[in-house]
Amino acid sequence: SGTCVDGLSAASTTTTTTATTATASAAIVHRGTEEPRKLREFNIERAYPQRAVDRGTEGSVRATLQIDATGSVVGVIVTSANPPGVFESAVEREARRMRFEPARRNCENVADDYSLEVKFVLGE
Repeated sequence: SGTCVDGLSAASTTTTTTATTATASAAIVHRGTEEPRKLREFNIERAYPQRAVDRGTEGSVRATLQIDATGSVVGVIVTSANPPGVFESAVEREARRMRFEPARRNCENVADDYSLEVKFVLGE
């Protein structure tokens, strides 16, 4: 048996993306001991539904991401949405495009769940 050395990142990462039409932050919080590193961010510009932009609708969605041992998002469970029925499918679609360096336990890549909060806020 050998020694495993991992580069670890902070337990919570916040990213802010600004576009001409939308600004939002996506924070991913890991509930384990060896969290992943994001390799591909949540793209709020692509996710913001055009219908919501046209109507001036803002809101937020919280979801649990199911990350497999390869770092792929294999499931998205929406846990809350405000307003309901506006942003959920956009978050589900875009969250599946995110990629991670997987969580590790005992020097092995493992699947784990992660919390994602996306705030849809229109720019000035």
